[in-house]
Amino acid sequence: MRVMTVEQAAEVEARFRALTPFDPRCRIEVTGGLNRPPMERRFAVGLYEKARAAARELGIELEESLSGGGSDGNFTAALGCPDPGRHRAGGRRRARTAREYPGGPPG
Repeated sequence: MRVMTVEQAAEVEARFRALTPFDPRCRIEVTGGLNRPPMERRFAVGLYEKARAAARELGIELEESLSGGGSDGNFTAALGCPDPGRHRAGGRRRARTAREYPGGPPG
């Protein structure tokens, strides 16, 4: 499951842990949890704006995008230190589906 905010992560985890089987002969055991914090836009937007300004000086229009996924950069972004080298989309785009994002995919 992909989430956009720490608050969504807590909500999704609570929902998974609250699952109950409809068949009394069955049980549901949920283990693990979120292993990387989401890379919230609010933590990376400052760095993006600096990169966008630098690109403009070179005549390049830098567009903002979201690639999804998780990396070690999610940890540094959550600490307020986004690392632009860790967030590249790798030259390919992924489909953003409603199944991956609670409340629908980001715009």
